[in-house]
Amino acid sequence: MADSSAPWKTIGLYVGGGLLVFSMVYFGLKFPGWETVNTTEVSPTLGLVQTPGQEARKLHPFVEFLKLIAAAAMAMMVTFVNRRFHGDKPLAKSLEQGQILLCVAGAMMMIIIGNSVARALGIAGAASIIRFRTPVEDPRDTVVLLMLLALGMSVGLGAFAVAGLGMLFLCLFLMVLHYIGESLPRILTLHLGSELGEFPTAFVQGYFREKKIRCDPREIGEGEGKFVVHLPPGSSMEAVNFELLNHPGNFINSVEWSEAPKKRKGED
Repeated sequence: MADSSAPWKTIGLYVGGGLLVFSMVYFGLKFPGWETVNTTEVSPTLGLVQTPGQEARKLHPFVEFLKLIAAAAMAMMVTFVNRRFHGDKPLAKSLEQGQILLCVAGAMMMIIIGNSVARALGIAGAASIIRFRTPVEDPRDTVVLLMLLALGMSVGLGAFAVAGLGMLFLCLFLMVLHYIGESLPRILTLHLGSELGEFPTAFVQGYFREKKIRCDPREIGEGEGKFVVHLPPGSSMEAVNFELLNHPGNFINSVEWSEAPKKRKGED
């Protein structure tokens, strides 16, 4: 059954995102000093000399903590929009969490670096030790990660107005991208269980034929069946699950989806 409160949750998130953008832009314009770099560290090796009249920027713990909160809030808003308008394949929970953490990490790095060249080199050296071996299959997700890193770094620098407007632009642009290009159906493997002695293959195929969804049987056994389903963009697996499990005939008692194995080269 659909959650009747879902539209209000969506509206609340959009309103909260709008308030976040307004707050960050207002703060950034009201206190423009937060958006400027005030000092350059003296480094004879790199030939950098402190500009006369500049003062070293002091860290205020609670202000820096608010920057991290702002980075996390921005990342959650962008992640929500990206999930809502992602298209063919839903985002994995680990990827959504990684997007949020990467934005916060960008803010934290810029807070620590401040205006220190030595700190920047130190963080770059430490980051080179880390090896991320989890591939991101979707190029769009990779770019979103980079954009969130940039948003987090702008918050860490104190450029709240730039970060707020950047988040607004990214969210709106993700919505626009949702309608650009052709969406392909998801090819999934559907495992069904039934209490009947003979699996109701005709019922399953008739259901998907009525929904105009391609469904090819693969393995049919006693009390269970395996199908390859070409799920159109925008179709809900939850809706299919609910309708199959709650059919008046009660033919199906278990539903499980999995990614269909990719075809090898030369296979039809």
